[in-house]
Formats: sequence, C-alpha cells, structure tokens
Amino acid sequence: MQLTKNNKSGVSKGTGCLTIFGLVFLIAGLAVGFFALKNLAASLQASSWVETPAQVVSADLKVNHGDDSTTYKATGSFRYQFNGKTYTSGKLYFGFGSDNVGSFHQDLVNDMRRSQSRQQSMSAWVNPDNPSEAVLIKDVRWGLFGLMMLFPLLFGGVGAGIMWIAKRGKKKALEELELQSIYPEQPWMWRSEWHTSELLSNNKNLLWFSIGFAIFWNSISTPLLFILPHEVLDKNNYLALIGLLFPLVGIGLAAWAVRNYLQWKRFGESKLTLQELPARLGQTLRANLHIPAEIKESGECLVRVECIHKYTSGSGDNRSTREEIKWQDEQRLNINPASFNQTHDMPLVFKLPNNQPISDWSIPGSEHLWRLSAAVDLPGADYAASFEIPVFEPDDSQESGESDYEEQFFAEMLDDNANIDQGDWSRLNFTLDQNVHGRQYIFGRARLKSMCFGLSLMALIFGGVGIAMFVVENGSSFIGVGFSFFGLLLGWGALHQWLYRSAITVSHNKLISQSGWLNANTKEFTLADVKRLYKHSSMSSGNVKYYGIYIDTPDKRKIKLAENLVGNRDVDSLMHKIANEFGLDGALVY
Repeated sequence: MQLTKNNKSGVSKGTGCLTIFGLVFLIAGLAVGFFALKNLAASLQASSWVETPAQVVSADLKVNHGDDSTTYKATGSFRYQFNGKTYTSGKLYFGFGSDNVGSFHQDLVNDMRRSQSRQQSMSAWVNPDNPSEAVLIKDVRWGLFGLMMLFPLLFGGVGAGIMWIAKRGKKKALEELELQSIYPEQPWMWRSEWHTSELLSNNKNLLWFSIGFAIFWNSISTPLLFILPHEVLDKNNYLALIGLLFPLVGIGLAAWAVRNYLQWKRFGESKLTLQELPARLGQTLRANLHIPAEIKESGECLVRVECIHKYTSGSGDNRSTREEIKWQDEQRLNINPASFNQTHDMPLVFKLPNNQPISDWSIPGSEHLWRLSAAVDLPGADYAASFEIPVFEPDDSQESGESDYEEQFFAEMLDDNANIDQGDWSRLNFTLDQNVHGRQYIFGRARLKSMCFGLSLMALIFGGVGIAMFVVENGSSFIGVGFSFFGLLLGWGALHQWLYRSAITVSHNKLISQSGWLNANTKEFTLADVKRLYKHSSMSSGNVKYYGIYIDTPDKRKIKLAENLVGNRDVDSLMHKIANEFGLDGALVY
C-alpha cells in the first residue's frame, strides 16, 4: 500500500469539487427556506388587512405535466373598491410557482369560477396602507410551508454535511500523507487513531450517523403523508400506497437511532487495548476489552473478529456501498456479574488467519478492514461495541518466536484462566437422535425463523406490488413484471427456508445424508468414499456468516450435509465430533 506526496494536489482538487457540490445543495435549500419564510411573514402581516368584497374578472388553472408528477397553479384576477377607488389585482395568494400539495389550486379556481358565473362577490383582503395590494387567500398553507421548510433541513443539511466531510476528509488525507513521510514502513501509523494500542469504539460515530440518517430519511419520506391522501382518495391512485413503505422505514430508522442513544447513555465508549500493535496475520490477536459500565445480569458476550471487503459499485443513482465478510471467527464468553466493579475488563484471544488481506484503504471504493465487535443481550439497552483494528503482515523478527504458534494457542485454550471459547456443537440449532443406523443429527425445517419471516414478507411486498401494477395497467407494466419476478425469486427462497430439512446419521465407517424439502435425497458413504469433511460459507447477512458442512468424494463430487449454520467454532466442533464418530482422520477435517 503506497501513497505519495504527489497526491496532495489530487486531494485538494477532489475536496474542492466536493465542497462546491455541497455548496450548491446548501444554497438551494436555503433559498427555498427563504421563500417559505417570506410567504409566512406576508401571511402573518396580512392578518390586519381589511376584508373587502371583490368580483372575479378571470380564473384559470394551469396544469404542468412532468416526468413523474403533475402540478397545478391557480391564476386569474379580481376587482375591488377601497376608499372610493377601484383596483384590480392578480395576486390570489402568498406564494409562487405551481405545486400538487393537496387540492388548493383546484379548489380556489373552482370557487372563483363559481362566483363569477353566479355574479357573486368573494372576500378579498386589502392592505389599508397600500390599497393596491390585495389577495383572495391570506391564510398560511401549512402543508406547503412544512414541505418547503424541509428543503433547508434536507438539502441545506446535506450540503453542509458534504462540505464538512470534504473539509474533514482533506485534513485527514493531508495528515495521512504527512504521517506516511514520517513512518514510511509502518502503514498503521498513517492513521492517528492507531498511534497507541488503546482503541476507542465506533459507537459515538454510529450514534451520530444513525441520528443523521434517520433525520435525513424522515425528512424525505414525511411529505408523502401529506401527498398520499390526495393521490389515493381524490385520484383513486391506489398504487401510491406503496409510498407508505418509506415512512415505515423511517420509523424503523428512528427506532435504531433511539436504541443507539440508549446504548450510549448506559455504556458510553468502550476501549480495546491490543497487546501488540499492530495485530499480525497468522499470529495471535491478544487484547483486553474494557466495558465502562456494570452488567448485573449473567449471560454471554458474543465477540466477533472479521475481515471485511468494503466496496462501492455502480454509478449515479445506482451507486451503493456494500460489505462482504471474507473471514470471520467468533467466541461466546461468559459474563460473570461478580467480576464487575462498576467496570469490567475482558481478555480476548483469537487466532488470525495467514491467507487474508491486510488492512488496506489505498484504493478508493475498495477497502479491506478488520473489525472486532462485542455484544451482550441484556434487559433494556443491550451492550454493543465495535472497533476497527490494524492487521498487517507478520513481523519477520517474530517468525521464530511464533514457530510453535499453534501449540501456544491451543495451550492457552486449555488454560483455565484464559477466557477462550473452544466452540460447542450443542449450540447449533439441531435435534440429536439415535436410530438403528447410528447417531442422527437432524437440522429441521424453518430453523432460522427471522430469515423465514423476512424472506416471506419481502416476497409478499414485491410480489403484491408487481401484481397490483400489472393489474392496474392492464398487463402492460414492465416494472410490474420485474417486481413480480423478483417477488417470485424471494418466495422460492422463503419456501426453501420453510421446508428444507437435512439429517446426518453417523456410525463407525458409515455416514448417511438425507436432505431436501421431502427428505427424498438420501446418500450413503463409507470412509473410502470421503476425501475430506469441511465447512464453506457462501452467504452472510449483516455481520452474521452462515456456513454449510460438505464432504468431497474421490470422484470429485461435492455433497452438502447441512446448511445455514452460525458460529465458526461451533461448526468446527460439530465437524470434529462427526469425524470422530465416523472414524475419519482429523487431518481430513478442514
């Protein structure tokens, strides 16, 4: 990983463009907010104006059809008398431009036309200090005002945020370049947060991000609550009900932000102290987790260490950032309330692999990072903390000292004083039975309830929306077909989770595998039929990596014995148990 001082000009140019981009958003948001406040001030000032009869001269409704919406603007004029003089005004209300918030414009034009056709007068409001100034509607359109005030909050906030990120990013990038020149052979020193072995959790950043994102999302989605009633009730556009999903997501994001706040209030900022800075591939990660608050309940602390590929794909509106778990190990460590004295220190020991990428952020949009996270389920606010840790190549000077690394690591696992989880096969969600063929491990249907319900709900949403669009548009909706097809794929995945079942029956020199929705796929193996027994992960959700257990045969067949198992060490424990009962050499278990 190499950064050079020649990047300084690039940093300045990049952040300069980003600052200008943010400034455009900021100015646009503030401009809309200015006009909203100007209209509000005019309406409030008109509260003292004089009510005067007026005759409608003309009334017209201008309709503007855009790509994805239709807006309206009431236009016309009226005549009135004040202090013996006759005036004509074309100002119907305080505001400008067209909109589709409610039916204000349509109702106003209908009232004006009705009065004109019946030769009836309407009430106008005249400025007594300037009688030539008058309006028909002096009231504040609170729905429109609220919508317009979201712009300075949303666009102005986004613009200010972009400018702050640009300024902070420039400062950090230039600081990193300076540190690189000081520590050319120590890339972990290029980041100021890694200058000491004491790392702070990401909880504070997560708290502010969740609050900001919840505000951002709800600022966008809340106006739909004002628009949807008109679309559905007045226009019978029932497909617009899909828009309710956005406020519902906003409620979920608000709940997420509240949860992060409660966690922060209860536990504050945790610290992780590394025994060695940085951690090294292929060696032992030893650290101490400091929990800055008392935990009064017994339980388990789930600690995960992950190597993650964080990458950005797509462009424009399709641009998105994802995280792919390349490697993961986890331990479940017992929490003993008696060991807490307002705070708690928890020693951690993990074996790091030697075949994964180092911490590397040199390629924009493609970053490799290492993360350690800890979580405890508790009454009220749960404990959760995560840390980005520096992991780099092995130090040549330590290779001899780590030559017996495997022996040292497993010796520590046997030490009663070491807080290390060796894995427990019984924690995996299965049923143990015995039949005439041997011991049977049964992985029943719908083992992962959250995945089953989640996929089912998504299938119903996408499928229902697709079918509704298809029906409403008389079978001519290409988007509806796409939604329906995606819903069908999700439905197939949901059915698989609900109905798939597998069982492994083991005795010495005999292994029977049964799998499928109806358990119809049965295979029988002897030791001679098994080349190796191993686990493989092809799926992750959030920070959970799911594993399957497989065997390879001498004729190069790959047979799946079980799927969707959670817990790297627990799966290893189960594989070694099965291998021991089967009589398989432990060297063939991966």
